[in-house]
Amino acid sequence: MATTIDTQFIVTEYGNIYEKNGQNLDRIKRALLQSAVTEKFATHKRIDDDVYKMANDTFRSVLQPFRHSFEPIGGVDFFPNKIELQHIKVDVCLNPDAIIDSWLGFLEGPNVDRKQWPITKYIVEVYLKQQIDYDREMYAIYKGVRDDDGTTPSSCMDGIKQKLIEGSTGNNAINVISGIGALDETTFFDQVEAFSKKISPVYQNQPIIICVPQNYKRAYLEGKRANGWYWLNGPEDINSSVDFTKQVVMGLPAMNGTSDMFAFVKGNLLWLTRKDKFNFDLQKSNRDVNILADWREGIGFGCNKMVWATSETVAVQSANPETGEDQSANPETGEDQSTNPETGEDQSTNPETGEGQGE
Repeated sequence: MATTIDTQFIVTEYGNIYEKNGQNLDRIKRALLQSAVTEKFATHKRIDDDVYKMANDTFRSVLQPFRHSFEPIGGVDFFPNKIELQHIKVDVCLNPDAIIDSWLGFLEGPNVDRKQWPITKYIVEVYLKQQIDYDREMYAIYKGVRDDDGTTPSSCMDGIKQKLIEGSTGNNAINVISGIGALDETTFFDQVEAFSKKISPVYQNQPIIICVPQNYKRAYLEGKRANGWYWLNGPEDINSSVDFTKQVVMGLPAMNGTSDMFAFVKGNLLWLTRKDKFNFDLQKSNRDVNILADWREGIGFGCNKMVWATSETVAVQSANPETGEDQSANPETGEDQSTNPETGEDQSTNPETGEGQGE
């Protein structure tokens, strides 16, 4: 049943007759709709397969004191890392005749083929293209969890958060950073610096994108201004870089509504689609027009060791599967066990390499 077009309020206000009074598409005004942002920070790859298979390698030490005997040590460990492309579709049923006896009648076409009418072109080129970007950004690319039986944008693919949670355990885990606490706008500048300092020193001069909800990026900029450490002519002089590094704080609309924070080396976030670009298939069904589209896409990371996330971001995986308690906390005192109580050092980090020991 065609339900795409609702002209009820137009007909109530303007009547159920068409008046040729110079109206056109320019008179259809709409509020801004969130465009695609997150995918712009990913490396886009078009592939032929439904699964993009990779391997992450880890080197073992080879240096040792000299002795005449041959004592081989060292080696390379390879771990599988894959990103699955998931099948997504759009199904819309359009009843072009809904606009005929109304102020919107200018969108009727001069010919009998309703697929060629201006209203059909408007639905495809304006509504669907913008709504797809909105649904992907706000519900799927970060917050999505694939459910083959689902009917919502959030059920169409596994988003970045799901990949962070899945990647937070196992032999090839991402770096989980503890001790940052729940994000707080009033102290967020300090939280970013604390997060940054827990990234291995070997990456401190690498371009890293720290991703947060948009309100927290603003809080970071406000924190810079409030500290008064810079000569500023105005707010336009404030940038989102992290001092003494090549890191930058980026606010993603896809993360709005969360208090998550994660980071990755630039180029390590991969957005994958099939080489065959999708297009809209318009099919007539009596006086209706069915609009169909389907494609495959997936998102994930190339190398898990070049990804960092707060323990709060991946908290689902930090809970004891039997009790539901957070295993990073001492069950008796509630204190974070990732910090050495005598030295204050982060015990989740290898002191020689700076990498997370839980990896």
